[in-house]
Amino acid sequence: MIVRHYLVRNEGETARRFVIRLEEAEGRWTSSCEEVDSTGKVIPGSARIAPKFYGLTEEQAARRMLAALENSFDDVVETGL
Repeated sequence: MIVRHYLVRNEGETARRFVIRLEEAEGRWTSSCEEVDSTGKVIPGSARIAPKFYGLTEEQAARRMLAALENSFDDVVETGL
């Protein structure tokens, strides 16, 4: 599993953290996205940005989920954690 961390914000709002998880299974990639706290733990009851997306490559699956984040927030920046 590959995990990418993002800091997102809408104008005038407090920044929030999300992770995009990428997994390969049976020749295809899936991506999922969840809101996390500052330590990287999933926030219970937080809304998901989108259902899982699928792709033939890791980057294709990641790009689809990243596009959903970018459509939901004004600023989306990849971070280390």
